[in-house]
Amino acid sequence: MLIGSMMREAREATRLTGPAVADACGVTHSAVYQWERGLTRPRAVSFARWLDAVGVPPDERAHWWASLADATSAKEVEL
Repeated sequence: MLIGSMMREAREATRLTGPAVADACGVTHSAVYQWERGLTRPRAVSFARWLDAVGVPPDERAHWWASLADATSAKEVEL
């Protein structure tokens, strides 16, 4: 699965809207839209806030960070 799709599914599972997550991350709704479609990658601080906003448990965060790093180095990667 692509990191952007993973981000969208995780957000939707929490029933949060894109604008709500954007507010929690301190970014625009457009930025969240672009992340979820694989057009851009969040900066580290924004991604950390996103993990908090969608409630990713601490024991799963290393996997998310690795997925983001892989996607960043390979533009988009399937997991």
